[in-house]
Amino acid sequence: MDVTDLNDNRPIFYPQRYYAVVPEGAGAGYPVISVVATDADAGDNSVVRYSLPQQSGAQGRFSVNPTTGELSVSATLPTSVRSYSIQVCVCCVYTVM
Repeated sequence: MDVTDLNDNRPIFYPQRYYAVVPEGAGAGYPVISVVATDADAGDNSVVRYSLPQQSGAQGRFSVNPTTGELSVSATLPTSVRSYSIQVCVCCVYTVM
């Protein structure tokens, strides 16, 4: 008999909110911040992936590395916009069987 871990825990961001400052004129590829989420499951069930949903607030100007959680500038930021509120999503790679 093999006992395996169930994928029964949700990934959790810690901290739940992140704040970062991007200098004016930062170009594409500029690293903004790395977000971190953990999953209490074991093994493959603890692997997470990050994404920016369509309505994330990123407006095509930011991207997130799906494996590292690093948020970066992906397009020139207009000087007329002084702040962004961006939602980053995290999900488990493996699903419950």
